[in-house]
Amino acid sequence: MAIVDSEGNKDAISVHYPNDNLVSTIIRAWLDPDFRRSLLSYPDATTREQLASAARATDYKKSRDCLAQMGVYVQNPVVLTPEQYELGYTKHDCDAIYVLPDTPDAGDLPYAKYSVDTARTAMKFCMFGM
Repeated sequence: MAIVDSEGNKDAISVHYPNDNLVSTIIRAWLDPDFRRSLLSYPDATTREQLASAARATDYKKSRDCLAQMGVYVQNPVVLTPEQYELGYTKHDCDAIYVLPDTPDAGDLPYAKYSVDTARTAMKFCMFGM
């Protein structure tokens, strides 16, 4: 699935260039479950129907506040999980879409699993990666 606009057309792919503030945001979300939950726009949406229902009443404030704490200032951020991205999301005109990369598996990364380089690499392999 992909991000679509309000008319059902696939939205142009956006690339967010890695920067230290987004990298720090990812690492904090990996380490702090409360921050992660606040950062995600729809933390409980696990089905396409739940995501669509939650998106109708998008509250940008909590994601915007979390990003601002990390030095990222965006008016209408929507932060999704990779699974939510795959379900599909109907983008409002001014949404800035971010996908928070999954937390690395400790078995795959025995050393420095939450390093800056790990977060930057995760951004590269995640569509709309923060």
